[in-house]
Amino acid sequence: MAQAINEESLQKSQCDELMLLLPHLCLEAATLLLTDATFEEAVNKAFDIGEQALSDLLNPPKTQEQLNHDMAVAMALAGDTDQQHQLESTLSTTRDVEEREDELPIRPTGIMRHDKELSEKYNTARLSGRKGIGDLSHSNIKISNKVYNSLSRTLHHRKTAKGMQTHGGSRVSKESRGTSDSGVLDQRTRKIVMHLINKQILESLSGVIATGKEASAYAAFGVGIPLVPGNEGEGKGKGEGESTPAPTRPPPQHLVVKFFRTTLSQFKNRYEYIEGDSRYHKSKFRNMNTSAALKIWAAKEYRNLIRLHRCGIPVPQPYHVHDHTLVMEMISRSGSGIPAPQLREVKLSPQRLRHVFIHVAVSLRAMYQRAKLIHGDLSEFNILYVGGKEKPVVLIDVGQSCDLSHPKHIEFLGRDCHTILDFFHRRCKKVNISLGLPSTEELLMYVVSEADEEKGADGALLSNEAMDKLAMKRIKRKMKV
Repeated sequence: MAQAINEESLQKSQCDELMLLLPHLCLEAATLLLTDATFEEAVNKAFDIGEQALSDLLNPPKTQEQLNHDMAVAMALAGDTDQQHQLESTLSTTRDVEEREDELPIRPTGIMRHDKELSEKYNTARLSGRKGIGDLSHSNIKISNKVYNSLSRTLHHRKTAKGMQTHGGSRVSKESRGTSDSGVLDQRTRKIVMHLINKQILESLSGVIATGKEASAYAAFGVGIPLVPGNEGEGKGKGEGESTPAPTRPPPQHLVVKFFRTTLSQFKNRYEYIEGDSRYHKSKFRNMNTSAALKIWAAKEYRNLIRLHRCGIPVPQPYHVHDHTLVMEMISRSGSGIPAPQLREVKLSPQRLRHVFIHVAVSLRAMYQRAKLIHGDLSEFNILYVGGKEKPVVLIDVGQSCDLSHPKHIEFLGRDCHTILDFFHRRCKKVNISLGLPSTEELLMYVVSEADEEKGADGALLSNEAMDKLAMKRIKRKMKV
């Protein structure tokens, strides 16, 4: 007896609390919602079915059969037997029709959840009264599970602002977890930028320089390398009154910060550039999630840039890598801070066009012979033009560059030769000139074949500059003009 009294008092207090939270509820509605449900479930149900549907649940409209029955009773009391017989015949025909249950938004459970019509009626009742949908309680609309899920996702998306849900919960929306095509930094990338600034690697980050299919490049200013702790002040001497001078800090310069796009779901399709390379043959790249794959890809490009730069090949000097972020030297004309244009963006005279092709071919050969790498994606988009006589072009985007141990390195190199020759052929055709360009096979053999003249008397290789001069003479002899 005491337990029943306690349960009754608990239910009454919950009804009062529910009516205080939702003032539009009456005592009957609150009691109905709390039947066989917890307080949280009652609140969720009240929000799900809406105010109009809840009113219909308490006072459901009469069906046509009930209206006909009431009319027959009224006619019988009035003594109109003809009208009574007519209504009774109508009543008997409507009894064979399946009773509508639109006004009863009860979730089908058990074996009934497989009933298509009941599920569609339940979906309609749940969406009825929600903002942007309207009142569906008195309509014959039936909403399938697919349509209901799509509408629910749309309504859920509208309740997010600045990446956070406005209706409760702690999940961050997808927009704040992925870089977009317009170059906007996501939340995780912004934390990396703050980390680079706190480590004094960067002083500032400017606007977007270029946006590619897999990454975005931003202009920045700073030292570029992390400072060793203690370098900011004076060192302590061994004896009293003695001090060691603080290490000289590298001067700040214009930099490029490359952010790989974290929402690139097709990125792992490039596993053939990773798993075929002997340096990463145990990485299992294709089975990684996108974040781990981007981290390996950024580290691979950083590693390739270091090797190419040490071999004297014209590439940006790398400074730092952190997760999917790469900090490198900005390629500009005479250090002006204005990024150098891509090769496709400049108009060159026939003499300069020939000069540029010679240097591109020499760089391809130097990558193969000295750095033991092939580019893998060389095109006019991945070559920057800086002008000058010594090194007019700089190669970029070497994340897919592979070691010569890769089983497809000759296939990738042949594709690079074909792509770059196609660009120069199109430029020559546009201005109606002929540079005597070699064929794809001739350029490929020029890159891979060794030359005895590049070795000294002791069998050792000559310096990088001497090898490049000899390679330049060889490619000029191959050109027919």
